[in-house]
Amino acid sequence: MVKKRRQHSAAFKFRVGLKALEGSKTIRQLFSEHKIHVNLIRAWKRQLLEDGHRVYISNGAMRPV
Repeated sequence: MVKKRRQHSAAFKFRVGLKALEGSKTIRQLFSEHKIHVNLIRAWKRQLLEDGHRVYISNGAMRPV
């Protein structure tokens, strides 16, 4: 039997990455809660740290604060 790969929305990845980043739960706890491999959670956390500033970019220019 072939196991179908799950696809996660960007919003879900953001929420899980943010939880990992803020440290309110350990990565192991997030794994148990969401059944997502710890390496994937770490990758989402790293991506949020490296590319999080892009949330505030619109059409190549910074949005006013």
